[in-house]
Amino acid sequence: MGKLLEVTDLKVDFATAKGTLRAVDGVSFSLDKGESLGLVGESGCGKSTTAYALMRLLSDNGRVSGGKVEVDGKDLVAASDVELRKSRWQDIAIVFQNAMTALNPVMKIGDQLADALVLHQQVPRSQAMARAAEIFEKVGLAPSRLMHYPHEFSGGMKQRAVMALALICSPKVLLADEPTTALDVVAQRQVLELLVALKKDFGLSLILISHDISAVAETCERVAVMYAGQIVEEGPTRRTLLGARHPYTRGLVASMPSLHADIDTLESIEGGPPDLTHPPAACRFAPRCPYAQPICTAEAPPMVEVDAERRSRCHFALDLDQLKPRERSANVAS
Repeated sequence: MGKLLEVTDLKVDFATAKGTLRAVDGVSFSLDKGESLGLVGESGCGKSTTAYALMRLLSDNGRVSGGKVEVDGKDLVAASDVELRKSRWQDIAIVFQNAMTALNPVMKIGDQLADALVLHQQVPRSQAMARAAEIFEKVGLAPSRLMHYPHEFSGGMKQRAVMALALICSPKVLLADEPTTALDVVAQRQVLELLVALKKDFGLSLILISHDISAVAETCERVAVMYAGQIVEEGPTRRTLLGARHPYTRGLVASMPSLHADIDTLESIEGGPPDLTHPPAACRFAPRCPYAQPICTAEAPPMVEVDAERRSRCHFALDLDQLKPRERSANVAS
């Protein structure tokens, strides 16, 4: 096995009218060969920005301002444009959130797949098209549809085509950025099951980015919970979600409806995320935290080792159960 992806103290800044916004602040994690990691958190927490930073696909006003991203020993942050082009698609690839905008609407999908393979592996066009047909079959699409345009595909089919595009060069690491967005529940289930199958068939290391904890729980071996640009909790998925040692993780889990429990009320996380142009100097979750103590607004919490496999960015990670939460409001389920 061994570490295939190592992200160390990653920082991403955006220039805005209000000043510099640090969307990702000191994120560190690793990924073993063949392992799957889920990045979860509410919208705006930095999940997708982290993924784009790994491949250096940030918008013009964004930049990686610090840290390392090493894939199989290659530092993509320090890589030249030529070196980066060699790594994209072959070392690391991404399934974008919006399948329609990820595909060129005026090119046949087969040509888009073949172009990527010809560009990155310099194979003959006929060989590239044969490979595209193989990948189409792997993702559950008929090779006869290769010469169709994106608008001729349904939403679920477009998502499968985007997955085929990401896999065409057999990458080592696959990033899936909210791959079930805008799909109905049946198509969502199919896409998640396909990701699991492709991970096994291709020997992929997978990072699934989602705000849907249930999707990550079914798909990933490990989970990293993000809040306000930082990882606040990380560990094996089941143990981390069922035995959360950070109040934010507990809030996310409590806000999910259950098929097996009373759903007369759903817990909510009060308030909203901080302004990352001027983030709190201490704990970023403290203003919303039902367990907050004076130290939480005075000192930034360290990342605490809960055990050999879990860590939490909370002053009270080891004795959270001993604190009494303050009264919280609840949203009544309709």
